[in-house]
Amino acid sequence: MVRQTLFASSRGRAAGRGSGALSSASFRLGALVLGIIFGAYAGISLNSASLTNSLLSSHLLAKEQLEFLNRDGRAHASVASPPVSDDSNSHTTPTTLLEHPTLETKPSSTTRSAQPQRTDASARTGSSGNAAVTESEVLQETELDGSVVMPGLDNLVESAAECQRSCRASFDQNIVGCNVWVYSERTRQCWLKRQDDVANGLRSRAKGHGVPWSSGYIKGPIVTNPFQEQNVTDTTPPFEVIPGLSVHVVVTSNGNPYMNWQMRLYYQSYLRVRQEPGSVLKALTRVLHRSTPDELMFEVPSVVIPPLHVECDAYCWYPVEDRAQAIVDWLKTEDSRRCSHIMLAETDYVFHKSLSSSAIPRQPRTAVGFPFHYIAPKYPRVKAIVERLNLLEGEATLDDVPSTGNAPFIISHDDLSEVAPLWAKLMQDTIHDREAVIGLGWLRDMYAFSIALARRKIKVDLTPVPRNLLMTQPPHDDQLGEAAMLHYTWGALVYTVNGNQKIWEFDKRLAWGGQNAPSPRKMEIIPRPPDFDPKEPLRLQDNMQITRARLNMLHVLTSDLNLAIAALPDKQIPQGFPDAKTAHVASLPSKEVKALVNKMQEKARKDAQFEKSRGIDPVYGVVGVVLWEEGQPKSKAL
Repeated sequence: MVRQTLFASSRGRAAGRGSGALSSASFRLGALVLGIIFGAYAGISLNSASLTNSLLSSHLLAKEQLEFLNRDGRAHASVASPPVSDDSNSHTTPTTLLEHPTLETKPSSTTRSAQPQRTDASARTGSSGNAAVTESEVLQETELDGSVVMPGLDNLVESAAECQRSCRASFDQNIVGCNVWVYSERTRQCWLKRQDDVANGLRSRAKGHGVPWSSGYIKGPIVTNPFQEQNVTDTTPPFEVIPGLSVHVVVTSNGNPYMNWQMRLYYQSYLRVRQEPGSVLKALTRVLHRSTPDELMFEVPSVVIPPLHVECDAYCWYPVEDRAQAIVDWLKTEDSRRCSHIMLAETDYVFHKSLSSSAIPRQPRTAVGFPFHYIAPKYPRVKAIVERLNLLEGEATLDDVPSTGNAPFIISHDDLSEVAPLWAKLMQDTIHDREAVIGLGWLRDMYAFSIALARRKIKVDLTPVPRNLLMTQPPHDDQLGEAAMLHYTWGALVYTVNGNQKIWEFDKRLAWGGQNAPSPRKMEIIPRPPDFDPKEPLRLQDNMQITRARLNMLHVLTSDLNLAIAALPDKQIPQGFPDAKTAHVASLPSKEVKALVNKMQEKARKDAQFEKSRGIDPVYGVVGVVLWEEGQPKSKAL
């Protein structure tokens, strides 16, 4: 099946509302069981062959057809415009759509996914002209360029004057509304577009005899566009090959607000430690698997990868569903070849020091990872799933499967290029299997990666803490050891034993508004944890006694996070935005994605009622499904 990326209107920015990590055992159990409902949805993809009639070709949504763009079946050489040659409906092989103001895709010669777009000037297309045009002037036989605000098939009007009024209404109502219109007398299609550099002249895609379009523009104050051209903030030039042993840090994300504040801190900590003498950290890229860029594009070097599951732009029960395929696609870019080795990481890490050169595996088919005791291939339920689905296919045994995951993980580009496609295939092989989705739960992505390692004969160094060179996890781990990073997935709520009073806390699920608060988050310096006093015993929320060593690790974590917070260009507004409101607009999911999620949630409710009628409660413990009202997230129980 050919993947196509979802078109997102420039009037609504996609921002993943993934649930992130879960904060309690019961919530986690409920989320796993929710896979009964949502698991099959994750297989939704966009099929170019059937895009004219239905962009979403899932058996669960066969009767819920949604038409986002190109409902006339046309292929656009650029998403920014209707076709150059004519306005007929003869062409039926749409190219991939990855559209955003000033981040337009170039023509594609295949029906594969769009080329990933970096946040630099190389993504621009178009030419200038018609600089002296007045607002009232209609440019005959001219097709102006621009990013699509509303496709013509969604906006049929009777005249060019009415098309102009439609553009004016959009301009007045929206911060990134229409200021360029294109009209066809024959089909009555009125395409609403936006150009954010009209001071330098209007750009035309075609003009002259035979061009079946008339065009015009709306005069008014030029609102700062969140996605104006700026260079990436990484000091390494794009696509420059670094000689010798070096590490390229790669973080995957669907751009949800919960992950984005973490990403801001991780990037600042990376910038700090990469300056250390002898550092092998030479590049960092955020692989953003979503339909549109988000509010971090200017602050963190990013590559946009069209997602397999567009609903994850807004909400999906398993936000990392597209991680493996995103890495597969990114490995095909030049950006992936900048360093000899790649370190896969996650947003909820913070660097304490630069990575040691001894962490870089020297031999082919070797890698360095982190041991996760809960990855247990021989556990009876896991073993049964692996054997029933024949996930090893005779290429390895359960003994060969390492107890690790895909992050943190250091591996060469060539070896990862062998592992990643199999990793992605295993994700697809298990996505529709009810037992696999429930039995492997939130660890399915980690198991798929570990099985792929075994089948590709990758030997992994899983030295435990405190000698692990990659990471430690406070307060679960009470030693820093040789770790370069800290993973703050374990929330810490500190109580007095005598009196049972909470005196300090830091939990990523509660920080700065909680998991579902909108973006951008305003981050403040985290208060210092209490000092150790043997006369005043302390405990964690699970009653674990806090030793001097464990409390010291909380001090180290807090210090490293505060260094990153202090280094932010602004504690709330991401780089490149004039204010928080504009950044918030950039973070929002598109209307099309929200409509899709609402349909999926309605279907999930019906499925839940059916399951309950059979004596099953598929949504036990799940209370965090995100809905939207006027762009603000609302939590509502199913």
